[in-house]
Amino acid sequence: MLVTTVIFVCVSLTSAADSASQLRFLINEETTLRETLTTRVHALRQRMEALASTIVPCSCTTPPPPPPVFQVAYTGTLPATVSGLTTSSGFNFTSDLINVGAPFTFNDGHFQAPVSGIYGLSLTAYVSSPYWVSMQLKRNNGPVLLVKTGHYTSRQLSMGTNFVLVNMTRGDEVWPAYETGSTYLWAEGISTVSGFLLYQL
Repeated sequence: MLVTTVIFVCVSLTSAADSASQLRFLINEETTLRETLTTRVHALRQRMEALASTIVPCSCTTPPPPPPVFQVAYTGTLPATVSGLTTSSGFNFTSDLINVGAPFTFNDGHFQAPVSGIYGLSLTAYVSSPYWVSMQLKRNNGPVLLVKTGHYTSRQLSMGTNFVLVNMTRGDEVWPAYETGSTYLWAEGISTVSGFLLYQL
C-alpha cells in the first residue's frame, strides 16, 4: 500500500513539471512570433510611407479628341437678288461666307472636295409669291439634291430647303443650278448653299 502511494506522487510531480515546461515553451513561442510580427508590421509601415511620399496627385484633364486631318466647312448667301435665270446661269454665294479649308472657289462658285469622304450639302432657295423656282445641287453635272418653292391655292410657299449626305471623291465639284420656274432668286440672306466634311474616307 505504501509503495503505490509513492508511485502516484512521483507521477503527479512529473506531469506538473511537463506542463510547466510546455507552458514556458508556448509562452516563448508566442513572444517570438509577436516580435516577428511586430518587426514585419514596422517594415510594411516604412514601405507604405516611402511609397506615399512618391505619389503625386494627378492634375491631368481628359484631352480633347484630335481634330480630323482635314476640316472643311462652307456656307454662303447670295449678295443680291438674281433675275433672268436660265439653266446655264451661274451663282456665286459669296456673302456671309464661311470657307474653312477653302472648298469654295470664287472664280466659278463651285464647292470642291479637297479630300474623299462623306459630305453634308444643303441648298435653300427663296422667292416671293406668286413666283416659284426649282433649283438643284449638281455634282459633276449630275443632280444630288432638288429644292422647289411654289404657290398653291390654299397656302403659299416662298422658301424651300433640302439637305443630303453625299459620298464625294477628292476633286468632285458641287454647285447650284437653276432648273425651271420663275426666273428670279431672292437674296436677303435666305438663299443659301452650305457644305461640310462629315468624315474622311
